[in-house]
Amino acid sequence: QSVLIIGAGPSGMDITNHIRKEARHVYLSHHLPTAPNTGFMGNVTQKPDVERLTKNGAIFKDGSEESFDHVVYCTGYKYSFPCLSTDVGIQVIDNFVQPLWKHCININNPTMSFIGLPFNVIPTHIFDMQVRFTLKFYTGQRQLPTKEQMIADLEKEQGERWDCGFVNRKKAHQMGERQFDYYNELANMTGIENIKPVILKLMKDCGKKYIFELDTYRNNRYTVIDDEHFTKRAL
Repeated sequence: QSVLIIGAGPSGMDITNHIRKEARHVYLSHHLPTAPNTGFMGNVTQKPDVERLTKNGAIFKDGSEESFDHVVYCTGYKYSFPCLSTDVGIQVIDNFVQPLWKHCININNPTMSFIGLPFNVIPTHIFDMQVRFTLKFYTGQRQLPTKEQMIADLEKEQGERWDCGFVNRKKAHQMGERQFDYYNELANMTGIENIKPVILKLMKDCGKKYIFELDTYRNNRYTVIDDEHFTKRAL
């Protein structure tokens, strides 16, 4: 059957590579400024964003139209907390969970924390850092700032994001390479052990290869030598 994949992030590219081996044809819709490498995928056609879905397919923003049997949405995550009462003082506006101090501690009720909200990160590392960071306050080893101080810090950080071009609230928790500045901040503030520099170097070596080297990058095997260095070999 034919399939439309919407989104060409890590999940979209990975799913495209799996599905194309069984599907008759795959259409990959995205708005990346640089087209991913699908040259080795003979039955994959890249398309721009979907203008609108039709009964049997979709019309794309370039005016072209295609038919397909299935649609897979790889368009990211929507933050939603229907289990929480409004009394906890958290709201989500355009995927911006607020007000949070350091992307995790609820400023209105600081005994509540959200672990793992930032995206474009190394998930296991950010989970680990945020848990150890919040526990320093919850175990009494560090004193939380006042509510006013936390709000001021949040506003300062968001202002810096807007200045760097993160003007869309939907990107309020986006990190990318900024995650390492974030880790430094959490570590310096509470004295927790920081992420090793070799992890940043590994990330830079692996970054975007799911787009440009999808057919080969999983063949690489990395060995961490020490806190600063690693080796890489291809199978």
